[in-house]
Amino acid sequence: METPVWLVGFRDTRQLAADRWCRGAVSPSLGRISMKSRTTLQLALIAVILGSGIYLLDNQIDHRQTQKLQVKRVFDVNTDPITVIGIEEDAQRIEFVRKDKLWFIQKPLRARAEGARVEALAAALERLRWDDYITVEQREQRGRSLADYGLDPATRRIFMETNGGRVEILHLGDPGPFGKTVYGRMDRNDAVLILPESVMRLRIRDLSYWRDRLLVDGTPPKTERIDLYRRDFGFVQLVRQKGEWVLQQPLVAKADSVVVRQLLEALFALRISTFHWDAPAEEPGEEADEARREMDWKGQMESAGLSADAARLRCQLWIEGDRLGQEILFGQDVKDTAPPGIYVRKAGSMAIYTVPSAIVDTCSMPVDALRDRAVFNFAAGDVRFLRLEHNDNRVELQRTNGTWRLQVPVQATADTEAVSALIGRLLALRVDEYLPMDSSTTPVLPPPDCIRVTLSPQPVDPSTPRSTTLSPREVTLYVQEHAEPGQPSFVISQGRSDVFTLPVDAVAGFDQSLVSPLRFRSPVMLTVSNAAVMRLTLADHRTSTTQRVERAADKPGTWRDSRTEASLPINAAAVQDLLAATERIEASRFAAFMPHDLAPYGLAVPSTTLTIMLRGEVGLQNTLMLGNPADNDGVYAMVKGHDVVFVLPTATAERLRQPLFETAASTVPPPMAPLPAVAEPEERRPVDNNSSTSTPATATGI
Repeated sequence: METPVWLVGFRDTRQLAADRWCRGAVSPSLGRISMKSRTTLQLALIAVILGSGIYLLDNQIDHRQTQKLQVKRVFDVNTDPITVIGIEEDAQRIEFVRKDKLWFIQKPLRARAEGARVEALAAALERLRWDDYITVEQREQRGRSLADYGLDPATRRIFMETNGGRVEILHLGDPGPFGKTVYGRMDRNDAVLILPESVMRLRIRDLSYWRDRLLVDGTPPKTERIDLYRRDFGFVQLVRQKGEWVLQQPLVAKADSVVVRQLLEALFALRISTFHWDAPAEEPGEEADEARREMDWKGQMESAGLSADAARLRCQLWIEGDRLGQEILFGQDVKDTAPPGIYVRKAGSMAIYTVPSAIVDTCSMPVDALRDRAVFNFAAGDVRFLRLEHNDNRVELQRTNGTWRLQVPVQATADTEAVSALIGRLLALRVDEYLPMDSSTTPVLPPPDCIRVTLSPQPVDPSTPRSTTLSPREVTLYVQEHAEPGQPSFVISQGRSDVFTLPVDAVAGFDQSLVSPLRFRSPVMLTVSNAAVMRLTLADHRTSTTQRVERAADKPGTWRDSRTEASLPINAAAVQDLLAATERIEASRFAAFMPHDLAPYGLAVPSTTLTIMLRGEVGLQNTLMLGNPADNDGVYAMVKGHDVVFVLPTATAERLRQPLFETAASTVPPPMAPLPAVAEPEERRPVDNNSSTSTPATATGI
């Protein structure tokens, strides 16, 4: 096939242009032709891209419309959350806006909305389905227009906007001819939807229906500070420190956490009774009316008694993370309301509400009602030191590794149950009434003959001289002996000095008998390990006989007469029973502490002494002395070198006195050991039971 002449010419021209281009001699006209071709190609490419986008968008819209038709959903809401909802009725309009997780009214005024009700409205829009629809073609065939369905113009509209910016508007028209239906249509769509009549319940209602009636934001556990400016009762400030509420003004004291929690619960439970007045929303172009709006606002505040100077109560709360706090002002009482109401406003908001007036009484409680009523603010497990004092008498106890011990006036194991019972009673003390410190009728200092009780969570070293100042956490209670109703008590600690009254029955028994080591001494007076006993000497001074037995070195586990001549057979059962009795010598009660005369107890010349020699090179021993009968069921007893006369049960005393030989020891009387001398009380000193010179680790005198 021959090449056309025009194509040959075109090829020749193109070749010529190429040659000239290579030689740098391309003509300007051919360069312009090349630039025009490039621009044309770019425009064509843009047109193709736009056309493709429009095509895809139309397909997507058609697809969404198809989906809506398939599920009969009025509003196209899937996973995209609704952020704006509005309802228009005639000339009225209400609009809600979601910010974070809260709903707010945007129009006709700016206020916080009742979140649950707006969420219910949003859920109703998502669930709304149409029953049937009339296409444009069907409507035209019937010769009807949108006006025939009440949709041109529509008197009611419901609109919504999603987080992605998609806006949908539903126009509502006349009811259907058979009832139970309503005509409607979507914006930019002339198809008529037949909707259930339930859509008519989605209406504006009264504005107060949609408003949030919660006055105070936050929760009691998140509150960190409370300021109460009380016109008739003064200023009060409460601050939460390390989980505990503390009064900072008008005095520094621990607050009653229960009372503070009840106060906070009352504040956060406040609900608005009525919305008395709201500043109108500022519309565009109304800046000139700002002065008039401000004047109206001041007039409303003055009439309700809500200016900062006239308010009866101002309450400011700080929530965690809130540096500015929220302030609520309470003004005049509302007249002729049941229950009684009071005007209230929030600082920074141009709105006045009414709330029940009982909240003012709750916030106007006396300062003392906010104070902690506990005398000692300790937990029982934290107390490690207890001191009891009356005049010059003093008893000190200290807890180490869970065990209470007497430190003053003697060192001995204490009765844990008795100490714990007293501490529990002290921690349960509650103040009846705080007395004013500046009153002429209130004593400033406690009387010198008071019973003084000190608790501390810090141990005290008994070897160091007692300081005249209080330790940082030491708290001392001063109670008058035999206190009568209304008599003041005192609490003094570092940073605290209070005067108050206590219930009389709560301090019953707080007298000088409380300051006695015998009240808290352990009843266990002697413990002996049987394996450590090497010799027993039982001396009956009434019959001038002595029985002495020792372990047989050549026969482990057996006992023999310690005499080398005329030895008697051992009563093994009696020896074993005596050893069992000495494992734990326990007093049934205490008789005297450091008595001046032991004769009344039969211990100046004891009737029986039992000396227990223990294993060891130095021959350590304990001697138990038995005296006169104490009562029908006991015998006075004392451990040699100790300072307590106690009553030993008669049955235990008889076990300690039983013969150790098969034949009575009196038939071969040995030389009687000299009776141990008993020192005068002023020469006797408390014995340290931990000292190795008096009691070994295997035998403890308590």
